[in-house]
Amino acid sequence: KMKKENSTVCVIPSRSQGDSINNLNFLNVGNQMLLELTINSAMKSKLFNKIFVIFDNNIHKNLFEKKYNILGIVDKKKNVDFTKLIKKYSKRYFDNYSNICVLFPNSPFKNHVTIKNMYTRFMKDKLNFMVSGCVEKKKFYLKEKNQYKKIFKLKKNSKDELFYISGGINFFKKNFNNFDGYLRSIN
Repeated sequence: KMKKENSTVCVIPSRSQGDSINNLNFLNVGNQMLLELTINSAMKSKLFNKIFVIFDNNIHKNLFEKKYNILGIVDKKKNVDFTKLIKKYSKRYFDNYSNICVLFPNSPFKNHVTIKNMYTRFMKDKLNFMVSGCVEKKKFYLKEKNQYKKIFKLKKNSKDELFYISGGINFFKKNFNNFDGYLRSIN
């Protein structure tokens, strides 16, 4: 297949085995599961040519494929970082698209408007990648010499701003290949 110019695929990594809470992506917030909120936000944005959800079992895959117009992928390895999943399935599923959007279901407070606004900025500024985040205190990334470095504890009396990667929205150009180091290049 030929790659469509400016086509975008959405990938939602969803697993039942969590870092701290099992089945987190399948917990209800109101009358929907976290995963459903993410799928609905992706669909409502009307940006994506296809929506893929990566599951760790066939039961969830079959259930969500029937309920929503998504394509399920099953990867049974536990605690695999999403960047490795994107690399693993890129040639088989994502190569025909110019851009990849990764949405995390455990960040439920994203909505279709935010996704669209990020996409517009991503395209307008011709970025290689864009991740959602916010400025916080006592969090994970410290800006040092125009790069961001991962830290685990804030030094006492530090007045530097810390940036916390949050919100669960990530856009990447298809030819972007620095997944292993992209967090160090955030600006």
